[in-house]
Amino acid sequence: MEETKNNYELKKQEREKTRERERRQDNFAKIHKSLVRYGFWILTLVVIGYGVFLLAQTAGPDGEDFSTRYEIQGRDHIADGALHLPYNSNPPSSGWHYASPAHGGFYEESLPDERVIHNLEHGDIWIAY
Repeated sequence: MEETKNNYELKKQEREKTRERERRQDNFAKIHKSLVRYGFWILTLVVIGYGVFLLAQTAGPDGEDFSTRYEIQGRDHIADGALHLPYNSNPPSSGWHYASPAHGGFYEESLPDERVIHNLEHGDIWIAY
């Protein structure tokens, strides 16, 4: 009877050892899978980041820079038709302008510079030809 009890205890211990070993193997497999997944994403982000870095390095102008810098002339409002100092660029990019902006759209006739400069202050784009 005691021998049967010992056999039972031994089998029970063996089953517990087997379960513990399987749990450790499962945990190791999960950790390994997670590490591989995170490693893949980190490597992907590094490759993308390096590509963006390389693109940014080559994004400079291909030739000589012929642009001209003009001092900002302020953003003061003036009355319609009022006289002011001349603008420092043509077309002007800043300076004295009327209080009311031009309505957006296409115009057959030219608008006064003082009217359109106000639109530039609001982020509009002015194309004149």
